[in-house]
Amino acid sequence: NVQPSNSASGSAKIFRVQEDEGEGAEQYVAKVVSLISLDAKGRASAQQEVSLLKGLCAHPHLIAYRQSFMEDPGDLYIVMSLADGGDLRCVVVEGMAAKQHIPEPIISSW
Repeated sequence: NVQPSNSASGSAKIFRVQEDEGEGAEQYVAKVVSLISLDAKGRASAQQEVSLLKGLCAHPHLIAYRQSFMEDPGDLYIVMSLADGGDLRCVVVEGMAAKQHIPEPIISSW
């Protein structure tokens, strides 16, 4: 499952991954950023994204950092928790399309 994504560091691809093929294995998201096509500022931005994710405290409404590593020449992989129910942008876009407001108590809990 590959989806293109724009990031602060340029263009990236997003994959759904899991550690093993066993049934019930936890699924994650791997964001792959090609550093070769980026200038020095873009590469620094990608590394800053990793540092930011590493430094976030665990919270149920935040994507959790799992690991990052380099693979192939110049591909940075960032593995994060999977937001299987979608992200905040999806909720807002769906609400706007349905012309529905998100209730204030829900927003406050986020």
